[in-house]
Amino acid sequence: MKTPIRRTSLARKQHGMTLVELMVSLVLGLLVMAAVAAIYLVASINLTQQDAESRLQQSGAAAMAIVTRQLEKAGVVDMPADWEGWKTATAGEDRFGYLMRNITPALSSAAIPPTVHGCDTGYANPTDLDDQSCSTSATTNSPAITLGWQVTRSRDSEAPPPPLLGCLDIDETHEQSANVNSLNTLVAGVPTPVVTRWTRCRISINTSDPSLQLRQSSDGTSVAVSVADNISDLQFRYLVSPAGDSSRVAQYATASAFTTGSTPPNWSDVTGVEVCLLTRVAVPTRASKQVQTCQVNTATGLPATTTFDDRFLYRAVRKVVVLRSRVQANTAAY
Repeated sequence: MKTPIRRTSLARKQHGMTLVELMVSLVLGLLVMAAVAAIYLVASINLTQQDAESRLQQSGAAAMAIVTRQLEKAGVVDMPADWEGWKTATAGEDRFGYLMRNITPALSSAAIPPTVHGCDTGYANPTDLDDQSCSTSATTNSPAITLGWQVTRSRDSEAPPPPLLGCLDIDETHEQSANVNSLNTLVAGVPTPVVTRWTRCRISINTSDPSLQLRQSSDGTSVAVSVADNISDLQFRYLVSPAGDSSRVAQYATASAFTTGSTPPNWSDVTGVEVCLLTRVAVPTRASKQVQTCQVNTATGLPATTTFDDRFLYRAVRKVVVLRSRVQANTAAY
């Protein structure tokens, strides 16, 4: 008798996942994907934050370099050491201002460009660099500073200095010019006055951008250019030295201090400027943060803290710039 062969069906040997197993697998897969997505999101946010902070630092440094370069040119003159005009100058006198008072045709006192002059509330007429009147409203204009320096002189028997261009690098032929008193050169055997040229530069914030703005005089008009974006605030404090002694600082003063009080300081005694720029850069997420700004807490004298709730990172950049021409004038006799 043959024993029947028991055949197991292939279909009976195979079996699929149960519903429970399938659901557990799906949940585990979703958890893994969620963990990977969370790690990627955190890494992406950190990378974006680091990139924003890097751009914030770079933009602040670049903007501060622009301001520093203009401040270091303030009051610069390059005149012959044996110029007759120096004989009537006094030690410690502002040399650029003195030169401007010894040119022909003579400038009115209001038209003499200052080595340094500032307004905490901006200028009443921001486009007129001859007008040093400060605005009475702090809401329409930003704090501003006006600087002046000699650009070059021409037709001098002594080799003239290389041109020192204005803050917008406009060619010196577009600057204002006049004859220097008691300084002549021979042209075809005829004594001819030496011509000097000078420029003025105003630094402020273009509040509509906001951006750092330089404005330069040019043939009686002025030209303004925004040179650095995302500069939301600009503040100046002035280092005032005792008259004739630039080796020490008597006080830090705001521009308003020069017109108030019983004994206000003089602009001719300013030997340095403390500059503060509040830079910002956009970030993807909105957040509330405490930021040290360029404003000063009047009670403590320390930087004030402000809360911002927006999509920007902020950083205040500070630097003290010494006015080289003013220090040289106050430490050496003519």
